Amino acid sequence: MVADAQDVEAWVELSRAVGYQQRFDEALHWAERSLERYPADADIAAWRVRLLAWSGRLPAARDAYAALVARTPTARDDPETAMLEVDLAFWGRDWRAATDGFTAYLSRFPDDAEALRKRGLAWSERGEVDRAVTDLERSCSLGGQASCVVAEDVQRRGARFSVRLEPGFISEARADLVTTRLEAQVRVVGELRLGLAGELRLRRQGEELLQDSVSTFLASWRAAGFSIEGAVGFGPDADFSPRLSAWIEPSLEVVRDLVWARLRVWRLSFADAGAALLSPALGIELGPVHAEARYFLAFPDEGPSPTHSGVLQLTWEAVAGLAFALGGGGGDAMDSLSAPTVDGGAHWLVLAGVTWEPAWRHEVGLRWVMRREVAGTRAADRHELAVSWRVLF
Repeated sequence: MVADAQDVEAWVELSRAVGYQQRFDEALHWAERSLERYPADADIAAWRVRLLAWSGRLPAARDAYAALVARTPTARDDPETAMLEVDLAFWGRDWRAATDGFTAYLSRFPDDAEALRKRGLAWSERGEVDRAVTDLERSCSLGGQASCVVAEDVQRRGARFSVRLEPGFISEARADLVTTRLEAQVRVVGELRLGLAGELRLRRQGEELLQDSVSTFLASWRAAGFSIEGAVGFGPDADFSPRLSAWIEPSLEVVRDLVWARLRVWRLSFADAGAALLSPALGIELGPVHAEARYFLAFPDEGPSPTHSGVLQLTWEAVAGLAFALGGGGGDAMDSLSAPTVDGGAHWLVLAGVTWEPAWRHEVGLRWVMRREVAGTRAADRHELAVSWRVLF
């Protein structure tokens, strides 16, 4: 069958419809079929670039964009196509290229609220909080309503905001799907190209839709959060250190990443003895520093009544996703955590640790504890390492 222009128009309409439903393979099929009929059409080619990016195929999207501008050098005269080039760096989390690219873009199109929002988030990722807030507030003043929602949080949380906020809403290609979903017009062979007023109207609708999405997510993000941590530990001295140290810890963040309460259920086993522990904790975020107070109630398998101890820990988030902890505390005489070979009178301990977020909603940690058991003039030290994994919901 020989396709005519009307057929291609229907194909592009279909590609957009299924693309907005995230049926990307189907959408790409119809976009590529349209390009076979009109290979020089920059609008269809740009749409194909977006589909590749939305579906997570960023290297292919970059190649497709390079082919587009090589075939049609004037394509960058269109603001949407010009921004798409910088978006590819932004979605690929190349923050330096993104800030440089949006700066160049804004020198040509200075009052673009979307570009200002994205550059602000890229500045945030680079740790440039003041620049980020400036861009977000300017974007807000130009009608970028999503920027109004996030500017305050970036200011409060600093450079860590856009990492902790789910990437699909802000800094990945999927967010672009939200801002462009309402664009129902098909632009084929230049016949249906929108005028400036139409472009601005659609961008404004996209901003409002993104604001709704971000506001809804932030409402739950601020209100509460839940996570579970599991860990195992070991010591270098089988007689003195516990043979098994393992715990599971659910955590409820009453105000997410601001105030949290945790309850650790812990098991310690030595060669001939052991103890079960309950360990509630209460923490608060103070900018990049988190303070946590933890109480231990130990129930030995055999021996004295339940014993008590406590620890105060400070955690410093040095960069997004990487934090260092330092703490100390002490406890009762004959604490159940004491090694069976020491008739302890009391104990004190210090701890240090590091946590890393390799992916959204996952945190791994490594912790070292040095515990000194004191009995009169005698003292003995115990060392322990523990590896943990926390999953956030």
